[in-house]
Amino acid sequence: MAGTIDVNDMLLFAQVVESGSFSVAGRAIGMPKSTVSRRIAALEAALGVRLLQRTTRTLSLTDVGEDYADRCRMLRTEVQAANEHVASAGAVPRGRLRVTAPIEIGRRYIAPCLAEFAILHPEVQIELDLSDVARDLVAEGWDLAVRVGALADSTLVARKLGPTQQTVCAAPDYLARRPPPARPEDLTDHDTLVMTAGIGGFVWPFEGPDGYIEARVRPRAESNDFEAVCRMAVAGLGIARLPSWVAFEHLDAGRLVPVLNDYRPEDLGVHVLYPSRRHRSAKLERFLALLEERLIPAPWAPARNL
Repeated sequence: MAGTIDVNDMLLFAQVVESGSFSVAGRAIGMPKSTVSRRIAALEAALGVRLLQRTTRTLSLTDVGEDYADRCRMLRTEVQAANEHVASAGAVPRGRLRVTAPIEIGRRYIAPCLAEFAILHPEVQIELDLSDVARDLVAEGWDLAVRVGALADSTLVARKLGPTQQTVCAAPDYLARRPPPARPEDLTDHDTLVMTAGIGGFVWPFEGPDGYIEARVRPRAESNDFEAVCRMAVAGLGIARLPSWVAFEHLDAGRLVPVLNDYRPEDLGVHVLYPSRRHRSAKLERFLALLEERLIPAPWAPARNL
C-alpha cells in the first residue's frame, strides 16, 4: 500500500518527465537538482514502485512510470484549470466577445443578452454573427456558439439551455385546397417546406398514440432559414415544421393552423458550445452565467400547446 503522497511531488514528477532530466526540471522551477532527485526518490518509496530507470546520462520511464506520468500530467492540468477558474472569477471582463447564433433565436434572445452584458461590462466589445449555417468555432475563432437541434460529435463543450417545442402547421389557404394529414405518413402526399441547416432534414420524427414514428417528407421548397420557411408556409405553399419562437405569432393570429395534433414533433435542444472547459476567459465565464440566468427556463418553449 502506498504511503502518504505529496501532490507537489506528483506535479514535480510530471515536470521531470517532460524535461527529461532532474537538472533541467530543477532549473525550470528554481530547485536544486539534488532536491529534485531526493523528492522523486521519496515519491517512489511512498508508492512502493520504481517510476524511472536512471543511468549516468539518461532517464527512462518504467511501464508503471509511464502510466503514472500520464495521470500526473492530468492532475497538473486540473490544478491549472482550477486556479485559472478562480482567478477569472475576480478578473474584469474585457476584449472582444465573438458569438455566433441561428438567425431568429439570435435576434430574439441572444442579441438582448449581449446588449445587457456589454452595458454591465464596458470594456467588452461585442461581435454577433447570425447564421443558420454552423460556424467552425476553433478555425474561425468564435468564443461561443448557440446551436439548435442535434449536436454533431466534436471536442466542443456543450451546455443545454433548454428544449424548444415544434409544431407542424400550414396556412388555411393550403388546407382549403388539400385535406389535412391524419397521420405522419400522410405527409408524403403533401407539399412540405423543409429547414435544411442540420435540423432533421427530410425525416420528421413524432411521438404519437402508437409510439415513435418517422415521416419521410418530399419538400416542395427548402431553406436554411426558419423565417423563410415560415413565410412560405404563411403564403400557402405547403406544410412546415417550425419551432415555437418562429411560429407562435402566426398561430395566434390564425395565419397558420396546426395539423397532426395527436402527434408531437420531437423537441429541439438549444445548446451553447465553446471550445474548451479550460482556459475560459473572464468575459466568457460571465456571459455563460448571464445566458443561464436569462434563458433557463427557456423563454422560447411556452408551456401551452401551440
